[in-house]
Amino acid sequence: MARTDATDQEIADAVESKLIWDSSIFANDIDVSSDAGIVTLTGTAAILGEKNRATRIAKSRRGVRAVVNQIEVTPKSIPDPEVKAFADAALSADPVTKAFDITTGVSDGTLSLFGEVPGFFAKKLAGEVAASVIGVCAVNNDLRIAKQEERPDDIVATQIRKTLDDDIWVDSAGIDVTVNEGVVALTGTVGSAEEKDRAVARAWVSGVNEVNSTELVVEPSLKNEERRNRKNPSLSDEAIAEAVRDAFLYDPRVVSFQPEISVAGNVVTLRGEVSSLRAKEAAERDARNTVGVNRVLNLLKVRDPDVPTDEELEYDIKDALARDASISSYEIDVAANNGRIALTGAVDSRFERSQARLIASGISGVKEVSNRLTVEDENSRYFTYPYDDLFMPENDRVSWSSPGQSRSDRELRKEIEDEFFWSWQVDLDDVSVRVENGVATLTGQVKSRSERAAAEDSARQAGAFAVQNRLRIAGGTGDSTASAEQ
Repeated sequence: MARTDATDQEIADAVESKLIWDSSIFANDIDVSSDAGIVTLTGTAAILGEKNRATRIAKSRRGVRAVVNQIEVTPKSIPDPEVKAFADAALSADPVTKAFDITTGVSDGTLSLFGEVPGFFAKKLAGEVAASVIGVCAVNNDLRIAKQEERPDDIVATQIRKTLDDDIWVDSAGIDVTVNEGVVALTGTVGSAEEKDRAVARAWVSGVNEVNSTELVVEPSLKNEERRNRKNPSLSDEAIAEAVRDAFLYDPRVVSFQPEISVAGNVVTLRGEVSSLRAKEAAERDARNTVGVNRVLNLLKVRDPDVPTDEELEYDIKDALARDASISSYEIDVAANNGRIALTGAVDSRFERSQARLIASGISGVKEVSNRLTVEDENSRYFTYPYDDLFMPENDRVSWSSPGQSRSDRELRKEIEDEFFWSWQVDLDDVSVRVENGVATLTGQVKSRSERAAAEDSARQAGAFAVQNRLRIAGGTGDSTASAEQ
């Protein structure tokens, strides 16, 4: 496309369009405006998770430099003591946060977290667990990060540089890193607000006490090929294994299990044991988001050393579903058989269906989840998880063709190309689109498996009846597997 810039109205419209398509958001109650690429969201949301997802969705659009979220959360009215009890139970049940000494306080639905956690990602995870609780309208995450081991500033800077280089979604060539007594300053330019968030997160390596990113600017130009950093996938097997191992160090769901990593021809194989299905899937996602990785063979085994009974698993999952803000109102049946879980019942949208599976996968001892939940609204809109939730399993990304708006193949191709243009994850110059009878065929060469998956998701969101994904991965063996799911 020849488009190289966008007006504030076009940016606001692109964000609003994305909100409308996502079935986790009730976009009718949210207004969007943009001023010099600074997007402001106003209105109301029924749960805190909806507000937080609106921020991530807005940040995923090209041209958005930052997001000011003024959405007011108006959750179901629940007494503060009950909200606190739900929050305490959620933090105690999570396989990671249960090991932390976290205390809570609730005032008018605002949940505060106190205590000390081992690192930035542990604090982030605790905040996410708290935000999912029914009745919570805001979270004050006052958790302290434990004092970090003192390391020479030059060593810390080198490690940060490596973590940025290893992330497929960060244009590390545009970022400068300086460290002074454990305080990190990131300067330079990145291509999107979402990319900036990823860069800041990756800067929290061992020895870091603070990260300052005020001088890390989101480049307003929507297309500038000179600043695109093509990640070099031609790395040795040893270098790829080291990069995946480093990624695991900063994921609290994975690090304690120390999975065995082997690499052959850009294919990563994971072996070992973890205590939950969520940890297994998080490890796979971390590996997929590492430069040089074309495919992941996940042979991790889910084995909880405490070996919960099926009755205990059923109780724990039902309890977790009952306190989750997006799921609690539904009657979901849970059946366990030797750690294999079956979910049955009905929910309103495909987002809620996937959310129920996600909750079940996070319970220690769950080996598999068969999600048999039905969706009441057959025209439930598309949703996806491309928004840098560091712990969202890749397998929970769901995409569906749009509900029945008739258009010509030419119009559909234009809409798919528009979606590629606005996506921060896909470069239209990498992808050619052909549409015939509503079926989109994608060809070309992308820099990673994740970009390949993101391109397919974008085509589905634009309204493709089905997608033939024939994109090849640069430096790989040419994965041309076709996908034609409806």
